[in-house]
This record gives sequence, C-alpha cells and structure tokens, in this order.
Amino acid sequence: MKILKAVFDISLRPDQVPQWRGAIAEFAGWEDDRFHNHIETKTYHYRYPSIMYRSVNGYAGLWAFGDGVEAIQKITLSLADLKMQGKFHRLAKLEYHIIEHPLSMSNEVKPYFLKNWLALNDHNFKEWDNMSSLVERTQKLEQILASNIIAFAKGIHWQLPQRLEVTLLQIRSTHTVQHKGVPMVAFDVSFSANIDLLEGLGLGKACSHGFGVVQPLQVKKEVKKRPRLRLKYAEMD
Repeated sequence: MKILKAVFDISLRPDQVPQWRGAIAEFAGWEDDRFHNHIETKTYHYRYPSIMYRSVNGYAGLWAFGDGVEAIQKITLSLADLKMQGKFHRLAKLEYHIIEHPLSMSNEVKPYFLKNWLALNDHNFKEWDNMSSLVERTQKLEQILASNIIAFAKGIHWQLPQRLEVTLLQIRSTHTVQHKGVPMVAFDVSFSANIDLLEGLGLGKACSHGFGVVQPLQVKKEVKKRPRLRLKYAEMD
C-alpha cells in the first residue's frame, strides 16, 4: 500500500481540522469527492476515506493512501495559495514523503496505541453505557475495534488471509470531544492485534478528521501483565 504523509507550514489546532478539510476540498474542486466523501450536500459515500486531515504538532497535515495519494500530489504540485478562514496560505511543505507499506498479518500479536478513538455512535453508546461490568464493556470495545480494522481492510479491497485477533490491553483515558458541534466520548487505548498496522492509520468514526490515530506501542510490562481471553473475529462475506 502506497502512503503519503504531508505536513505544511500552516498553524492548525485540532479543532480547526474541519476548516482545513473544507479549504483543501475547495482548493481541489468539490467535484473531486476523494477529498470529502460527499455525494451531495446531505448524502455521503459510505466508504473508508483515502485522505485524512490532521493537526500534526500544531501544523496542518494530510495522510493519504490509494487514489488519495495521486489526488494530493496533483494539488501540491503548484504550491498555490490556499484560502482558509478568510486568509490565504502558501502550501509550503515541512514534511512530504511517500512510503510503501506491506499489507500483512502475523501469527504473533503486535501492540498499538489508539488516540482519540470515537468508538461509539448513539446506538452503541447507550448499549455500552448500560453494561454493568468492565468485562462486558471491554468486550464491546474489542468487537468495535475489530470491526473498524475490518472496515479499513475492506476499504482498500484487502481480503484478510487469516482470522483477525484483537485484544484491548488498557483503556488509558476517556474524554469528551466535539465533532461537528456534537459532544462525543473519545478513548485513548492500547491494544494488540495480529496485523501490521501502519503508524498514522485512522480507525473509527471521523478518522478523516484526525480522530482514532494508530501509533506503535513499545512492548512494556503493561502488554504482558494482563493475560486474558483473546477474542477472534472472522471477516464476514
């Protein structure tokens, strides 16, 4: 899988990501739905986004794969001015590189950290909130996380060659964030899975807006201290 990572010399807070996304879509032309996933004003493509918008250390960032790489390359060739929130900005690159990442699974699990993960929609939040035990809640989040990974695989047309195993190792924190003006519960979690996930991959709701970013996790005692039943998930046709 070809991945493009880009960071530009434009100051950007996490809460400004929607404006950054809108500015790029406007710059590229709204007819190119790779930049926004809209079909019309209130209808959407239900697909995994190939372009994700981020605030990276306080700067405007992009993360793209598949045909999103070509789309980003096309608009950054000219380094033209970009209008965002009434101001014009030059798309000066601070970081810009393309890498190849193998799509692979493993017989051994790998540990990861998932930041600002929007796991719960209105329906499954009520279900999760009504659960009486931590075990039930943990299993529910594991099932959702596995579904998020499978959704990514389907989005890039990758048929998983073996069963996906996901274990939630720790819920590090929960906090409230705003997405499109709606308060939502975000999770910072560590987990393990028998799949090679690239740093920067987005999982879960609103991953195109900078939520649910995967990071590698160094093996520490916390990964080993909590042996528990590992749930298995098979991709369903």
